Amino acid sequence: MKTIKKIELLRSEVCSWAGQSIALVPTMGFLHDGHISLVEKAKQVSDRVVVSIYVNPTQFGQNEDLDSYPQDIQGDTAKLEAAGVDVLFTPEHSDVYLQDHQTWVQPGALASGLCGVNRPGHFRGVATVVLKLLNIVSPSKLFLGKKDYQQYLMLKRMVLDLSLSVDVVGVETKREVDGLAMSSRNLYLDSISREKAPLIRLKLLEIGSAIESKNEELILKTLHNSKDFMIENGFKMDYLSICDGNTLQPVYSDFNRPLVVLCAAKLGSTRLIDNLECL
Repeated sequence: MKTIKKIELLRSEVCSWAGQSIALVPTMGFLHDGHISLVEKAKQVSDRVVVSIYVNPTQFGQNEDLDSYPQDIQGDTAKLEAAGVDVLFTPEHSDVYLQDHQTWVQPGALASGLCGVNRPGHFRGVATVVLKLLNIVSPSKLFLGKKDYQQYLMLKRMVLDLSLSVDVVGVETKREVDGLAMSSRNLYLDSISREKAPLIRLKLLEIGSAIESKNEELILKTLHNSKDFMIENGFKMDYLSICDGNTLQPVYSDFNRPLVVLCAAKLGSTRLIDNLECL
């Protein structure tokens, strides 16, 4: 595996792969098994795999954890080498954003609700940096985890709207034994919060079971009771919503369509997200 920092060197390496299919897996590092599952999926269908590690400052808001975001480049490098990655791309901030950077990707309706409300500017930063990575690497496939479901749909729409020649592949969420969605930020959880965190998955599954019943009264009651239960157990709720699986608009009736239940909540200072697709 090669580790490359400079954009021009990565482009030169990619040019040497002429005729081969390339997959890109963008990450912010501190890799866990969820990230490695993206790499494994990418290797199954691509000749070459590029993984980027870049803690993108433009997707962090005020009072978020940019300065303390966990990093372990040595450990990450070892994991990616063992997984058979071809290139690890670790650019410097000054190479990704010019000092007077002026051009941004402004996402539309898919980014306006949910995390778009609680993290203003977040998706603009995500869309901009991912578009830059796509332009640098020129992959045929982009692999994204579905844990960040809103981000996944938003980036799929960006690719469609901007006529980019890349397939966006969503990979199912990798979980701990107790059901907690794997996340680099799980490191922040203290022992008590770590015990409570899997309740998110439990409540998502309960709401999913209610949706399967097609009983509107039961669905809305289960959603309401789940919110109350989580608040009573120390979660500070950003949202727990049933949304249309394609538009992410909230759904309060007519539940017989593709849906996704999405949750974002804080335990202490740690913000957790998860979702459940109901097709």
